[in-house]
Amino acid sequence: MTANTDRDGTVARALGHGDLHPVRRLDAIIVAVVGALVAGFGFWIPNFWGDEEATHNAIDRPLGGLIEMVTQQVDAVHAVYYLLMMPWAPLVGVEPALLRLPSALLVGVAVAGTVVLGQRLVGRSAGILAGTVLFLLPAVTDMGIEARSYPWSVAVATWLTVVLLQALSDGRTRWWVGYGLLASLTIALFLNNALVIVAHGLAVLITRPGLRVLVRFVVATAVGALLASPVVLLSFGQRGQVGWIQEVGRHTAGQVLLEQWFRDAIGFAVVGWAIAIIVVVAGLTRARRLRPLLTIVLPWLLLPTTLLVLVSVVLPLYTPRYLATGAPALALLIGTGLSLVPWRVVRVVAVLGLAALTAGTYVAQRQPLRFATEWRETAAFLEERAQPGDALLFNDVAYAPSDYTRGTLSFYGDRLSAFDDVALLESHRSNGRLRDDVVDITTLEERLRDVDAIWVVWPDALAWDDSDIAEALRAAGLELTDATSLQYTELRYFERTP
Repeated sequence: MTANTDRDGTVARALGHGDLHPVRRLDAIIVAVVGALVAGFGFWIPNFWGDEEATHNAIDRPLGGLIEMVTQQVDAVHAVYYLLMMPWAPLVGVEPALLRLPSALLVGVAVAGTVVLGQRLVGRSAGILAGTVLFLLPAVTDMGIEARSYPWSVAVATWLTVVLLQALSDGRTRWWVGYGLLASLTIALFLNNALVIVAHGLAVLITRPGLRVLVRFVVATAVGALLASPVVLLSFGQRGQVGWIQEVGRHTAGQVLLEQWFRDAIGFAVVGWAIAIIVVVAGLTRARRLRPLLTIVLPWLLLPTTLLVLVSVVLPLYTPRYLATGAPALALLIGTGLSLVPWRVVRVVAVLGLAALTAGTYVAQRQPLRFATEWRETAAFLEERAQPGDALLFNDVAYAPSDYTRGTLSFYGDRLSAFDDVALLESHRSNGRLRDDVVDITTLEERLRDVDAIWVVWPDALAWDDSDIAEALRAAGLELTDATSLQYTELRYFERTP
């Protein structure tokens, strides 16, 4: 890809410039490694939370069990991500925190693609700076330490854009075949990613290509959609999963401009958007050499969000985390703006300034209790206090993600094997669901009558005295004899007394 292969210059001229720039692969590799290290640093620090438990439980089962779950029950929208994560499951059994490591690695892959795009469209400095901005964006440093599919989507969407650019400039069939195959993976990873392909379609139309190029794009896209259609159809049948998404309103503007890219780093957002706007204005007015960049990047940045917000007026589907795939587009604008500064020392200082603006958010993302869950601390406490014959009981109803305490057992069950999981009906490993099945309250009360001592793990955000579990313990003749409070969790010890 280091050579310019726009054979007749048609596409490059349509993009508004005379040629596309070469790529220095070593630059992409170096920035990618740094990006993976920065975005992934501290992945072992925060406690896991409910969405990550879904990832863990999905791959903590035989392949047949996963297929049964996504085809008959839930989470078909994440099926391909879970399949890609399954080979990682043995390492997670050794150390649960390793569940997050692939996310950091995929950030590196996305950074490499961003460097390639920046160098191809603008030049070497723009590519390096764009890749650097990408791994500094708070949304990216967030997804780099979370075991979900977002960094996978960003990485695949970025390289899909690289392949599109290569197909437009090269014209050979193999690149269009590659685009179709990668488009299918993009859609299958997460349905909203299809909006990136819609943005690509707009970019292709802006270049005013010949009929041959347009037909190839349409065919490649159709093939990609066809290959991804099983996942699409299964996901559509499970669309009730997104019933929790709130309607668009006044808050949506803040989500689009701030949270979607910058989380709560307001200073970074102000500076980043200012630089991006300057680049857009310059490219549309005087700096014609920026036209190739704007042709590719502006649809990618703006169209998916615009379309999803508009749809959400009727059917709520917009949530900031679902549009992470646009992060490289924003990074390309900011990185290009920094590259226009003629003095290298000023560019370095500017990058350090952006890092300073996101430092507070970066540190906050890597706090142990950022999700208000204490599954790791709970497991350590229980492991230390375990007595022969002790039972365990969790809050199995997730009114909010932090209320569900059974996640302790999902991640650290090997450390708690000495306890009797008194409420368990059937494990997630065999029930075709994301989580364990537990008995109803009547059956639980009957089981408690055979228990002599039990630890109850309860979220302090929920009332205890009038809860069904408290009533069941009293009815079973168990009395509170010990209690310990963590920051968000109450651990109560009940015994049968004479």
